[in-house]
Amino acid sequence: MSFASHAAEGEAGVVNGNMLFTFCVNPSDGTQSFCAGYVIGLLEGTKFGAFMSYGSIVGNSGDVAASNAYLEFVLDFCIPEHVEYGQILDVFVKYLRENPETRHLSARSLFVKSMSTTFVCE
Repeated sequence: MSFASHAAEGEAGVVNGNMLFTFCVNPSDGTQSFCAGYVIGLLEGTKFGAFMSYGSIVGNSGDVAASNAYLEFVLDFCIPEHVEYGQILDVFVKYLRENPETRHLSARSLFVKSMSTTFVCE
C-alpha cells in the first residue's frame, strides 16, 4: 500500500499513528525504511524546532548546556546520550502497539508522548 493511499485516509498533510504503525510493522524492506526514516525525522525535527525557538528567545549565546536544558524542558523528554536510532524506533513502535486507542492522533504528537513517557527527565 502506498503512502499516498494512506494519506488520503487521514487529514491532508498529517500522518497519524495508524498510518505510520502500518508501515512500521510491515516486513517489507521499503516500508521498514520509510518508517525508520520518518521516525528519525520526527526526532531530529522536533529537536530542531525546539532549538530554533530557543535561538529566537535568547539569540546565539553559544551556551550548549543552557540550550540542552531548554530543549529538555520544552520537549519534556531526555534521551540518554548513547541511545541509538533503532532504540528510538523500537520505543515508538512499542508505544503505538500498546496504545491502539490513540493511533488516530498525529504521529508527531504520539512520538513526543512515547518519548516523554519512556525517557523521563530527572
